[in-house]
Amino acid sequence: DWPAGWSTTTVILVLLGIGLNALFIGIIGEYIGRIYKNTRQFPMTIIERTVGFDSENPGADPGAD
Repeated sequence: DWPAGWSTTTVILVLLGIGLNALFIGIIGEYIGRIYKNTRQFPMTIIERTVGFDSENPGADPGAD
């Protein structure tokens, strides 16, 4: 014999687990959706030339001299 209320407890725990999974999948979906929207917002650009760029030391600050 099962203890009284065992099936109710099991159903509540299963529903709680499903609800938490749905919540976390929704959070992950929002995160991925915002990443997608941010990457699609700007058109791809091609840089033809640069001005004031030191090719030997690309990380250098041009105003440091």
